[in-house]
Amino acid sequence: HDYITNNDMSDPDNYAYVDERLDILSLIDYMIINTHTVCKDWLNWNTAWWRGRNPEGEKLKWRYTLWDLDATFGHYINYTSIPNTTPTADPCDNETYSTSSDPQGHVDLIISLMENETFHSLYVNRYADLLNSYLSCDYMIALLDTMIARIEPEMPRQIAKWGGSMTQWEANVQELRDFINDRCFYIDNGIVDCYEVTGPYPLTVSIVPANSDNQVRVNTFVPTAFPFVGEYFGGTTLEFQALPATDYVFVKWEVANQSFDPDQYAEAITMSMEQGDDIIAYFEPAIPCALPANIQIDAEQTTAAISWDGPFNFLSYVVRWRPVGAANWSEISYLDTQIILTGLEACTDYEFEVGTICGFATSDLVTAQFSTDCATVGAEELPVRIQAFQVYPNPTRNLVNLEFDLTESGLTGIAVRSATGQLLWQQSPSQLNAGRHRLTLEESSQWPAGVYFIYLQMEEEVAVRKAVKQ
Repeated sequence: HDYITNNDMSDPDNYAYVDERLDILSLIDYMIINTHTVCKDWLNWNTAWWRGRNPEGEKLKWRYTLWDLDATFGHYINYTSIPNTTPTADPCDNETYSTSSDPQGHVDLIISLMENETFHSLYVNRYADLLNSYLSCDYMIALLDTMIARIEPEMPRQIAKWGGSMTQWEANVQELRDFINDRCFYIDNGIVDCYEVTGPYPLTVSIVPANSDNQVRVNTFVPTAFPFVGEYFGGTTLEFQALPATDYVFVKWEVANQSFDPDQYAEAITMSMEQGDDIIAYFEPAIPCALPANIQIDAEQTTAAISWDGPFNFLSYVVRWRPVGAANWSEISYLDTQIILTGLEACTDYEFEVGTICGFATSDLVTAQFSTDCATVGAEELPVRIQAFQVYPNPTRNLVNLEFDLTESGLTGIAVRSATGQLLWQQSPSQLNAGRHRLTLEESSQWPAGVYFIYLQMEEEVAVRKAVKQ
């Protein structure tokens, strides 16, 4: 209370601080219901507020309790000393109450918060929402008639036990009915005068397709049927939120007379009224975002050509791949149904996944596996003059050793390439005699973890072995 009344509520940061701690709509509803029914017994007697104490609960903000409304609609005693007890009472009469009428200063909260444009719009729009629904004369009189139909058969026994007459009871009911109808007649002008707004202006909100389960939230409530017809005030910011039904998507807004923000394709828009308007929210059935199908993979040593069939309504694809067992994926967004992956490790098993991205949905990922070709030459394929070529230990954490036999002497060179074919190191050819040879590649101690290919070349003959550094 003190924070609200002692700080500038037009400051968005100050207002946000209050909004985090106070259920502002509860305060607004409490004030609207009591002033609309012209309650004569409330702020100095029947006021309560509460909040939940469970830190994991959903009701941690302070909020008001609606309590004891028998002194309403012109009935009972004016305990709160309100200035006007008739249907013509201004909705802002509470702002003029004396300290004795509001000893705890609840109305002071409203007066301070009205400095904030967001609160001003929320208060007036909430009042309009209620006047177009639960506080409308049509709704209130229909509810009263339903209650009277239930109570009337019991009245003879009520009168026999507690006194009174049927004539007096019927007169009281008629007074209540007249008060409700008169209040509806006067309240719009009262809102205009109290809160410096214009109107009210007629508003119709429709949905397309009609009679579907799609809805539109109008400010603080969702109408029960569409088209929704109501009246709203100028000088406030109205809010509309499209609410697609299951298996539908929102398409666009159509607003006949007023400008609005941000644009016709945003699910939530705002506008201020200067005249009547018709708003249409368009929806359409959601087209399923189908899975990619018929994945074809042609893998070579360091590349893989991959294609798939996609749905007609795709926008793009999410594509990702990794060696089997690896922690991280390589991932891209792709616009075609064919891709060539490069820079792969030879002789390695890969996982590949692709998913469809559509206008309003994303499919699940489809998984495939493939293996790149190995560069290693098998023992039966070794050149005639290079025999028993092996790399050890393999895998290794330190040095790489080579062992091989030459069936005759000749110029022999060694080269090391990465998995992508990049030359990392080489030893110029030198004359080696026939027989067994053992070499240690001292440079291998500096290699980072990965896959390497060791090339042993004797003139035109080449043998290759894969080495894994951990």
